Amino acid sequence: MSENRWLVDGCARLLAAPAAEARRRDAAGLGARAADAGLPLRDVIAGMLRGASAYWQHAAAESLDSAATVATLHARAAVTLEAVETLVAAAVDGYTRAARSELARHDGERTAFVSDLLAGRVEPGVLAERANRYGIRLSATHVVLVARGQDFTTDLARRVDSALAARFGEGNTLTSTTSPTWPR
Repeated sequence: MSENRWLVDGCARLLAAPAAEARRRDAAGLGARAADAGLPLRDVIAGMLRGASAYWQHAAAESLDSAATVATLHARAAVTLEAVETLVAAAVDGYTRAARSELARHDGERTAFVSDLLAGRVEPGVLAERANRYGIRLSATHVVLVARGQDFTTDLARRVDSALAARFGEGNTLTSTTSPTWPR
């Protein structure tokens, strides 16, 4: 948890900030930073809620010191919960956008690797370095499956990859939707 303190502190700071639109943008930034850091989404939400709790403890103490009525305290709690809901939604949106962007970048790199691997256009040492990123040992025996179809989509390729990984183990499969131009 201590390594995610920036997330908790960031949420508490955003709740104390006055400008709602800037808070949404900054919360989306927190979510994107969390995705870049590789945090699971549940940790992002938990961190945001811990930040909201830290903010509320401070805000409630201030309200009690100023002799606020119970109705005033409840009204402030309702406003805070609404702001927390907005911030969590914005953080999840930022997280999702960053994760999709990373996935698209990764898919592009993987597609280029598979194309280069199958076409044999790249020096073996360079291919071996790139293969390491995907946990592939080029010196091992491999089976290559090529499928072509009119309705073959990226989503279908991911489902095929998941099924193969479940059967043969994570890191033992490499699926791509590339259309390599092989030497003829």
